[in-house]
Amino acid sequence: TWNHDYLYAPMRRGKVGINLSYISADFNEASGIPEGTNLLYTLLLRNNYLKMYEKREVSLYNRIDLVNGHEYNEKAHFGQRLALENNSLFSLFYRNSEEERFTDNQPPGRLPDAPELLDHHRFVAEVSLMYTPEQYYVVRDRRKQPRQSDYPTFSLVYRHAIPLENEGWSSFSQVEAGIEHETELGLLSTLDWSLRGGIFLDTTSVHFSDYRHFKASPLYVDMAGLEDALMFSDYYEASTKRYWAEAHGRLTSSYLLIKYLPWFSERLWTESLDLAYLYTPEQPNYLQLGYSLNEIFFMLDIGVYVGFTENQDGKWGWRGVTGRLNLRF
Repeated sequence: TWNHDYLYAPMRRGKVGINLSYISADFNEASGIPEGTNLLYTLLLRNNYLKMYEKREVSLYNRIDLVNGHEYNEKAHFGQRLALENNSLFSLFYRNSEEERFTDNQPPGRLPDAPELLDHHRFVAEVSLMYTPEQYYVVRDRRKQPRQSDYPTFSLVYRHAIPLENEGWSSFSQVEAGIEHETELGLLSTLDWSLRGGIFLDTTSVHFSDYRHFKASPLYVDMAGLEDALMFSDYYEASTKRYWAEAHGRLTSSYLLIKYLPWFSERLWTESLDLAYLYTPEQPNYLQLGYSLNEIFFMLDIGVYVGFTENQDGKWGWRGVTGRLNLRF
């Protein structure tokens, strides 16, 4: 990957740039399993959770503040997305095990010849607008630097894939809207929350990497962080090319529950209460509540979560209780 940018309007944060990519990428590139986590599970337990494709792409982008608090972005992507196969079966243990085998390089439940996994050419245009009321800023070195606002940030994104030939090209359109905010609740507490939803208006030809993906954390030990993660969802399970709605909330404080106890109160740890909700046709009405103890010795996070989901008969059901250990590496 090679990237270069130029700040052409410092007082309006105007920046143009180019990015060249020739890499093996996760289908869920934004919030998939960390490569370090997958490496450890592959070498030690012979489990390859990460599913990848070959990405060859040129991207151009431009960002500027139209007026203060109104950020405008435009991007263009041109390239190829090619299928990959496993080229190594090496692991340190379970080499001769019949039960522990590497899985093929396709997301679970999808065949190698599925249309969304075949080679695609791709030309995608994207525009987005973000609005933050009363967005204060400071000027340093003649550059504008925004500061946190007391109001949430609203966003609207539109993506459109333009086919240049009749076959082998991505062809879709997608719109997504969101609202998010981080606010301080007293001296030692913060509340982070977000609401997002979107829909694919056209799905003529959509590569699986262009599906709407979500952050899943099905492994008991991980390095992806506990924030906004779906603990009862497998990787790629909730991915959709139809429509979705999600909500996340996280209250973090130095003193919530356990930190009021002796010995714990002397630790520089934080506590969090989490809520996550997701609706997609593939995973309808997913609800998750959790508690975590964070920054333990500045190395670990430990969380406990309960989950609920809608059953096939349309009724809410108990998903279970689970725990997570996150390594802060």
